[in-house]
Amino acid sequence: MGGVMENSNAAEGSSFNTRKQIVSPMRLLILLVLVAIASVGIAVAFWPSEAAVRKEADERTLRAFGLTRSVENRLAATFADADGDLVADPPSDPAALRDPEVIVFSYVAKQGDGEEHRAPWEKLVADLAARAGKTVDHVVFETTDEQLRALRDGRLHVTGFNTGSVPRAVNACGFVPVCTLGRADGSFGITTKIIVPQDSPMQTVRDLRGRKLTFTEISSNSGFKAPAVLLWKDFGLAPDRDYAWGFSYGHEESIRGVASGELAAAAVASDMLARALGDPDESRRVPAEKVRVIYSSERFPPAAIGYAHDLVPELAEAIRKTLLEFAWAGTGLETAFGSDATQFVPVSYKDDFAVIRRIDDTLGSPHEVK
Repeated sequence: MGGVMENSNAAEGSSFNTRKQIVSPMRLLILLVLVAIASVGIAVAFWPSEAAVRKEADERTLRAFGLTRSVENRLAATFADADGDLVADPPSDPAALRDPEVIVFSYVAKQGDGEEHRAPWEKLVADLAARAGKTVDHVVFETTDEQLRALRDGRLHVTGFNTGSVPRAVNACGFVPVCTLGRADGSFGITTKIIVPQDSPMQTVRDLRGRKLTFTEISSNSGFKAPAVLLWKDFGLAPDRDYAWGFSYGHEESIRGVASGELAAAAVASDMLARALGDPDESRRVPAEKVRVIYSSERFPPAAIGYAHDLVPELAEAIRKTLLEFAWAGTGLETAFGSDATQFVPVSYKDDFAVIRRIDDTLGSPHEVK
């Protein structure tokens, strides 16, 4: 009996061990499944939703464009503005005033043939030299930053900046705007236009969604700043999220790219578009039937021409009078800017550039020159 009992217990133990060997892996498998489910639950709880991922991507892009931060640009602390016109006053210390032997003049920075860019300004340069009684050296800068540095450092005395660069020139470099490009009745203004090839399926600005918009350059108001802000603020179209983007580095390049079909859409200045479509040189003229406008913004002032704030009063007045009394008829300027500009007209930086300053502040573009 004892032997039987011993064998029976041994058999039971053997059966128990067998069950233990079979059940344990099953329990382990169940445990692993439960752990996996719990892990997934935890991951889901902490994993960002698709909306959160999209929001973060949007914020990164908008930060890159400056659309989520704002600044409050003002005149640099080195300048004074006693009359409240937002433009630097002449230095109060007579010793800080400059009366250069040679006046250096330039217009908006432009890459390419320097002689071609100088030609329309020859008569103005001659008139300025005669009125000031000084030699005038006409230079052409290839980049806006070079032009700004030259003004800031006292190497440039009379100059013109594109619309988007005027506030930075005023606040960081002491630029004093005098006039802009106007019409015979004294009015002035340009718009941002978004253009597409004539046969493009795009009909409105909202059709940019899913397509590529080409800007001109980062310093341009009409070619970059204004459209970037207005598309976001007025239409909810964010760069990268809603449309791809790039730079052509010139209004002419953008216009010709759209006309040839190489670019799907481009933001350009209305005066530059009018000039390209009405170029008297047939070889350079862009056929009007090749492009179509799908968006026009409110009006902005065009480029402004002025002088350095620290010139002696007599020279500053000579420059002002030369600009405001200059007649375009018979000069290269008569055809250089198309039919939308025929003379220089006075401009108020405080009033006429208010919208440009707001755009810069919205973009978070600090008025600095490095």
